[in-house]
Amino acid sequence: MKSICSNVGKTQIRLTALLVIVAFSMLPLLESMANAEEYEFPSNRNVSEILPAEIIKGPHYRIQDKVVSYGYLHHYTVESDFGVFKVTADSPPKFGAQMLTRFSRRGKLIISK
Repeated sequence: MKSICSNVGKTQIRLTALLVIVAFSMLPLLESMANAEEYEFPSNRNVSEILPAEIIKGPHYRIQDKVVSYGYLHHYTVESDFGVFKVTADSPPKFGAQMLTRFSRRGKLIISK
């Protein structure tokens, strides 16, 4: 009888130790959740606030007015002769390069003057 009680006691100690370890390992996660307001949240912006007018519309594409922005990173929706696709960029030159890459992947390269 004594050995059964000692085994039960050891099991309870091990379980308690495991729970303590799990609780302490979750502290960084709980701390980051508490500080979540420090991070950027997406906001909707108008494309004309970000890109120049000559980039917003071309002969074979048009960028939708609503742009979802995470600080400096912008998510655009482009409607083109090749279909609708998403472009993510942080500056107009990178946006243009990504659009040309998307167009060239569809078999046609368009360069507007």
